[in-house]
Amino acid sequence: MPSLGSGKPLERRGFPEPAVQAPARAHQAGANSTVYSVRVELFFTILMVLVCVAIAWFSVYVVYRLLQDHR
Repeated sequence: MPSLGSGKPLERRGFPEPAVQAPARAHQAGANSTVYSVRVELFFTILMVLVCVAIAWFSVYVVYRLLQDHR
């Protein structure tokens, strides 16, 4: 019997037992969402890399322009 901290079982406090989803059903629902989440993760990873490259290029460009204008 699981407890939520008071020491009494859930049924004795008026709460029903938490429902546990069957593993086969959870596996079926997770198969499509796994493909989706991998694609979304790949998209945002590529986007993050592109943004990092753009920021690095811009910072090098700014330093270059500062040194060129100073001469």
